[in-house]
Amino acid sequence: MQLVDEAQRKKTPTEAFVDRFSYYYTPAVITLAALVVVIPVLIFGLPFDEWFYKGLVLLVISCPCAMAIFTPVSMVSGLTAAASAESSLRAGM
Repeated sequence: MQLVDEAQRKKTPTEAFVDRFSYYYTPAVITLAALVVVIPVLIFGLPFDEWFYKGLVLLVISCPCAMAIFTPVSMVSGLTAAASAESSLRAGM
C-alpha cells in the first residue's frame, strides 16, 4: 500500500505532459466550440440547430480521450495489480 501511495504522488513525465497539455487544450477547445455555435448564429443569422450540432461535433472530434484518460487509468490499474500481487505473495508466506 505504501508503494502505491508513493507511486501515485510521483507523476511520470508522460502524466506531467498530459496535465500541462490539457490545462490549455481543454479550455481552448471549449471556447472554440462555443464560438462555432455563437458567431454564425448571432452575426450571420444562420440556423442555431445546425451550428449547435457542428459545435458538438468539434467537441467530440477534438476530445483527447485516449491520451487524457487512458494514461492515468492504465497507471492506476497497473499499480493496483502490482499491489494486489504483492499482498497475495505476503499472505502466502
